[in-house]
Parts: sequence; structure tokens; C-alpha cells
Amino acid sequence: MGRALVTEDMIELRSLYVGYLRNEIDSFKSLLASKDLDQIRELGHRLKGSGGTYGFPQISELGETIQYLEDNVDWKDVEGLLLQLVELYDRIQVFQDDN
Repeated sequence: MGRALVTEDMIELRSLYVGYLRNEIDSFKSLLASKDLDQIRELGHRLKGSGGTYGFPQISELGETIQYLEDNVDWKDVEGLLLQLVELYDRIQVFQDDN
């Protein structure tokens, strides 16, 4: 079977989601700088809930990982999660440009 057709409405919603995701990345950077773990977890919760809704289950999976970070987290690991989010964002942008 071929690639599923995506309606124009879904394309528009995904485009809006890309903007939302850019804002979440900016927030993540600020929260990481201030080492605000509670708010980083909250950001993860939002990503977990939103990614799959817009057809990006990898965002939801990463969000879940972020949501359940341990109190004694290694901040280098959190930086790595931010980098993963940026990589997913970059891939989503390419996908958006193709539609």
C-alpha cells in the first residue's frame, strides 16, 4: 500500500504544530538553563500528549521520557533529550516542506 493521504486540514494543523513545537524547544532551552526540572517534566507531559495527535508518535515517546525524568537526573542526559527533540523537529520540518 502507498502512503496514506493527508487532508489539507491535517496539513494545516501539522503546520501549526511545527510552530508550537518550535516554541516548546525554546522553552526547553530556557528551562534547561535554569535547571527547572518540574517545568521540564511538564513540558514532557505536553509533548507526550500532543505528538501522536498530529501524527508524530516519536514526539510523544520522547515526551514520555522527559515527563518521567528522575530527581537525580544527569543534566547532560537532559541536554541530549533536547538535542533529540531538535532532531525530530528538523525531520518534521522537512516532512512539512514535502507536503
